[in-house]
Amino acid sequence: MSSDHHVRPAVVWRASGHSGGQGDCVGVGDGLPGLVLVRDSKWADGPVVTFSPGGAGGVRQ
Repeated sequence: MSSDHHVRPAVVWRASGHSGGQGDCVGVGDGLPGLVLVRDSKWADGPVVTFSPGGAGGVRQ
């Protein structure tokens, strides 16, 4: 049995409603309760920014 306790949860990515349909897509990750994940959808393997649900509100402005 593996001793690796780093389980990668399933995250489902979707386009943000603020992406504008111009190809400048902001991806929002769903599937981690209590966290909002944000990434550049054109760079799927790139960095991910993580916010609390309350902290993500400032990004939407």
